[in-house]
Amino acid sequence: MSTIRARDRDIPALDGYRAIASLLVLTTHVGFATGAILWPGLGPVVGRMDFGVALFFLLSGFLLSQPWLEAGERTRGRPATRTYLRRRAARILPAYWIAMVAALVLLPANASATAADWVRYTFLVQIYSDPTVHGGLTHLWSLSVEVSFYLVLPVLMWAVLRPTTCAAVPARRVGLFLASLLVLGLLSRALALGPAQPTGLGLWLPSYLDWFAAGMIAAYARVVRRRATPPRWATTLHTMASDTGTAVMVGGLLLVVGLTPVAGPVTLDHPTIWQGVVKHALYGGAAFFLLLPAFLGPASGRFSRVMSSGPLRRLGTISYGIFLWHLLLLELLQPALGLSLFSGGFWILWPVTVVASVLVATVSWFLVEKPVLTRAHATARMRATPDLPDASPAHRR
Repeated sequence: MSTIRARDRDIPALDGYRAIASLLVLTTHVGFATGAILWPGLGPVVGRMDFGVALFFLLSGFLLSQPWLEAGERTRGRPATRTYLRRRAARILPAYWIAMVAALVLLPANASATAADWVRYTFLVQIYSDPTVHGGLTHLWSLSVEVSFYLVLPVLMWAVLRPTTCAAVPARRVGLFLASLLVLGLLSRALALGPAQPTGLGLWLPSYLDWFAAGMIAAYARVVRRRATPPRWATTLHTMASDTGTAVMVGGLLLVVGLTPVAGPVTLDHPTIWQGVVKHALYGGAAFFLLLPAFLGPASGRFSRVMSSGPLRRLGTISYGIFLWHLLLLELLQPALGLSLFSGGFWILWPVTVVASVLVATVSWFLVEKPVLTRAHATARMRATPDLPDASPAHRR
């Protein structure tokens, strides 16, 4: 993001992941719109690029939980919840509202939008009711999940880091709590895929809580390594992270398995419970291992240098804008290029959508996002509040 980040400065490789994640999401949407996901061979690869969402959620869990977890080691100096929420709002909402209004106004398919639709999308609660407006906005379900996590995180951290008589919160307590979030997420995913699923549960936070928890586990491993005797599991994760090649290979292999029928259809056909849970677990595991070298590994390695290279960092800075705008631009560009839905043209539509998204995202960053963030952080400094990270993936997408 910008120069106003704090804890993210020493992990510049995360910008590279943001850039890649935003382009993955863009690519899978172009693949769906052009029918490329049905190609033999390459189709499943394009169709599974929604994996970028898992990268974003793990990044959020890792970055946003760190200040609380570090405070748990000190038993003091907890982040100010009001400041945290103010910064989340400043990072997410202004750019989002502009993109939302543009989609509702510019796309003919949204001409029938009601006042209730406007309210639902304005407050990012559209996932909690049957949607009636889709054009240019369907991908924003994941942003609604992100916002849910932002609101729940202070409560989760209070529950596990409540004051103790120890110098630091017991590592066993935190580890078991985070592991329970993993289990809860997988169980919720299975429930959401069942025949008696509660309406919309598959798009609600509980069904993705394990992805956020995986990022939080990596954050806690980063924090407790400073202990004289860190937990064995944390030491193991650091050892795995230092072997970048193996970690990346494991993550890549999990993704390859996700391309097979064991993970269900790449279309919108409903998977079985088993297929849905397997795909979800594969995405979460792949994201964890692919991110592990950046989360816990050495910053001086070749892989980290590549992920923190100039072009990727610049794309990572504007990745939130790419995420926000690409679907609207895709739906405007496809008919303008004489292409109809599902009729092909991937290799025409993809580069045009990428270029347009990067251009609009750059404008969004310099005219909207960066000024708002600068003001929000200046206000926090004047009020002498603790420095909080401003680098969650949702901001960057």
